Amino acid sequence: MYKNNDWIEIVFLFEGRLTEDMITNLLDVLATRSTHQNNDETLSTAFWDDTSDINREKVSVEGAADIVTNYQVSVVTISFDGFELQVECEYSDNYLDSVPHLAFSEQIHPFTGTDETRIDAEIQRRRHLFADILADAGETVTPKWGFGRRGGVASDSKPATELLMKNRPALYEYNLFNSEMVNSIGRKAITDSSA
Repeated sequence: MYKNNDWIEIVFLFEGRLTEDMITNLLDVLATRSTHQNNDETLSTAFWDDTSDINREKVSVEGAADIVTNYQVSVVTISFDGFELQVECEYSDNYLDSVPHLAFSEQIHPFTGTDETRIDAEIQRRRHLFADILADAGETVTPKWGFGRRGGVASDSKPATELLMKNRPALYEYNLFNSEMVNSIGRKAITDSSA
């Protein structure tokens, strides 16, 4: 997970770890939207259980799903027109260790202009595509809730399970709640907090 403001990170949290089939479905949906998939239809991956043995391979969607479910740390990179999305899972010395999750991250630069007062059509298109991809991902894997912000989603020192899986999660710049969470918090409370 990234800690500086050059990155935007969105995390989806789940009741239990995703199965290989669920991850295959997700990566297939994302790869289908990719306009820059390799000619051999492979995805770039990095994965490890120990940082002294980091592996990098180009694999099929099914191979990437196998990696995500069988390694403590995995990163699958999917190229889109104008940016690269990293789908990450980390269960090794991370504040989300005990919480089933997937993180989606990318550098912020493809979504910002050189002049902050002027956002051109290409940047707007990338922003909308990024949001659509995250919406597709949410519909495919149905997380309990999702959250994110520029600079990463690192939290304070409270245990992740207490901080992140309680009924009233902290609001971030970007939030995604499933219907159960909306009912638990209340639609009005959620919409009032974003005003």
